[in-house]
Amino acid sequence: MKFLLTILTILTSLGFAEWHIETVDSTGIVCFFTSLALDSSDNPHISYDEYAGSLKYSFWNGSSWEIKTVDSAGDVGGWNSLALDYSGYPHISYWNHDNEDLKYAFWNGSSWEIETVDSTGNVGYYTSLALDSSGYPHISYWDYANRDLKYAFWNGSSWEIETVDSAGDVGYHTSLALDSSGYPHISYSDFTDYDLKYAFWNGSSWEIETVDSAGNTGVYTSLALDSSGKPHISYGDYTNYDLKYTFWNGSSWEIETVDSAGDVGHYTSLALDSSDYPHVSYRDDTNNDLKYAFWNGSSWEVESVDSVGEIGQHTSLALDSSDYPHISYFNSTYDLKYASQTETGISAGSNTPLDLLPITPNPTTGTFAVEFCISESISIELLIFDISGRLVRQPQAMIYSSGLHQINFSDLETGVYLCRMRSGGFTETQQFVVIE
Repeated sequence: MKFLLTILTILTSLGFAEWHIETVDSTGIVCFFTSLALDSSDNPHISYDEYAGSLKYSFWNGSSWEIKTVDSAGDVGGWNSLALDYSGYPHISYWNHDNEDLKYAFWNGSSWEIETVDSTGNVGYYTSLALDSSGYPHISYWDYANRDLKYAFWNGSSWEIETVDSAGDVGYHTSLALDSSGYPHISYSDFTDYDLKYAFWNGSSWEIETVDSAGNTGVYTSLALDSSGKPHISYGDYTNYDLKYTFWNGSSWEIETVDSAGDVGHYTSLALDSSDYPHVSYRDDTNNDLKYAFWNGSSWEVESVDSVGEIGQHTSLALDSSDYPHISYFNSTYDLKYASQTETGISAGSNTPLDLLPITPNPTTGTFAVEFCISESISIELLIFDISGRLVRQPQAMIYSSGLHQINFSDLETGVYLCRMRSGGFTETQQFVVIE
């Protein structure tokens, strides 16, 4: 009984949340860099690149993914960053490898408009884009030629470009956010001293701070401003290989270690929920997993989202109107992937041919059946993971005819498990508990 109460407490704290995982684009070598944003209907939009090729963009139209090529003029699309305007139109900053320029593209309602923002040398690495209240773009980025942090913004008629920090080799892993006055705030890495740095415009000049200098730290930064305009930053610590998080409490920086289980904290992406609590997506290099951590009001909860293969590079996180997470990322076969979570799981769309039925009863015993229904003859694979993400059961994938089917399982030890059903690019997941 004590174990059951503990498990029910865990499930309650997780809100019975389930992850839905799918492959968005697997046409060739895509997705070295991803950036995710949600529109007013909570539909995902993702910018990403094709290897040695084009800048691409995909969005969920309510029933399926639409994939567009934005710019194919050379080797473009690296270090892209996406934002949506009030009309839900996409704006993307990115790097042009051929000309070593910073570029910017936006959808005007009928076609893509593409501009070169900065062509003064080898610029445009690590871009981060935000739109102000007028819908004008602001971009932070790294100047490789001079090793500086730079910032560009559209003033209504032209681009203005500034050097923010030139004290050493600075400007890696930039992340930009705008406050309520439209002033820019930027987190970034200092590779001279291996520190986490933060810069913001105070209305008349740039103020620059070193936030964390404890060892080799400050990589893969991601910045968000809370409802009071205070900065919060997730980042990696390369001395201890930890995921770290810091925020300004009004008088000083508070620094926390979120996850120290192995080599973690790569490709972090941070978002704040409606209570200003932090949520972070990131890669676990030890286990090659996509992970997700969030503050529940009293402690950090850490989950393994996707552990099938080598995955989790270049994560991008956004929270929907219900504070549920959505993450874009890519895997070792260079596919664009997308994971989302709701209280009861997210449907893969009306064109999805599969439906994993709820496991009942839940909690269950060590012997039980998993039922699923499919609308056409397709290949189905079922996998059972424990709560740490370890694969514990994997029946052989088979082609099933349309209709209701079940697969029996037995001899599972007491604990919390995930049952994941896959077919092509679609994935459905159920969480269940095994008791004695």
